[in-house]
Amino acid sequence: MSTLSRRRLLAAAALGTLPLTGCTWSSPVVRGGPPTPPPQPPPPPEVQDALRTEQALAAVARALADGPDGARWTALADAHAAHVAGLAQPDRTGPLPAGPGPTPEAPADALADEEAWRSTLGGARGRYRDAALAVSGPPALLWASLSAFAAAAPQARALQAVTDRPGLGTAVTDVEAATALLTALHMVVHGYQLALVPLALGSSADEAARARLDRLLGLRDAVTAVLSGRGLAVPAAAADYDVELDPGDQAGSATLRRDLELALVPWVGRWVAAAPDGDRAVAVDALVESTTVAVGLGGALAVWPGWEVG
Repeated sequence: MSTLSRRRLLAAAALGTLPLTGCTWSSPVVRGGPPTPPPQPPPPPEVQDALRTEQALAAVARALADGPDGARWTALADAHAAHVAGLAQPDRTGPLPAGPGPTPEAPADALADEEAWRSTLGGARGRYRDAALAVSGPPALLWASLSAFAAAAPQARALQAVTDRPGLGTAVTDVEAATALLTALHMVVHGYQLALVPLALGSSADEAARARLDRLLGLRDAVTAVLSGRGLAVPAAAADYDVELDPGDQAGSATLRRDLELALVPWVGRWVAAAPDGDRAVAVDALVESTTVAVGLGGALAVWPGWEVG
């Protein structure tokens, strides 16, 4: 019997002289000291656009923190500022600078209120998704993570603290990532079936849970097809799983589903980073949906959804 729990599912100048033309003397020679680093090329257009977007979002969230729900807006501002820090460094998938950094002021005509913040996030979500589909490896996860954050942030009531961005752990192939995800999906599907038991048949909670279960089954089928289409072994579901949380009522059902979704997100993120072009759209959309569902059920939104935690 396998154990179903979040912990279970959570099982990366140069020395010399500079001659001055037209002068009869030589410039001083600087000896010692660090070499002059080579100039960095400007970020590509999609990164420049994302930097402008996240800077504006951070500034407006900071301004909204002076009003009602200030702690939430402060956390959102810190998250956007962390995105800026990650996008601004040359290695955009490497470790982040310490702390979120200063939040720039928004241009007077950039954003005005929460409605504009939400609208800007909605547009950014699609652009970030497009960027994720145009690249591969960790950069794909970077953009997919930003898209997932943009999708879930408007309904987030709690955010995880801003810390250094977690890594990907040991690099895996797309087959290894898909196999691990399929194993996790077997457990999540079983947990969802248990979570349906205390829900009144036909209630809004029941309908939402059943619709989500159908989509999880569809994702499981898609991942199964990836493996079987290559003639590879497909891991089967266990006969039963232990569940640490007994969903005895509607609140327990929501908590179980929340924990299942939060635990699934890193496994989907690993598949995003490993997936080939033909599978990446399914992986990216799965990451966005699992993040959004988890947050909708009360889960804390990660600053970088899909990256390894713990």
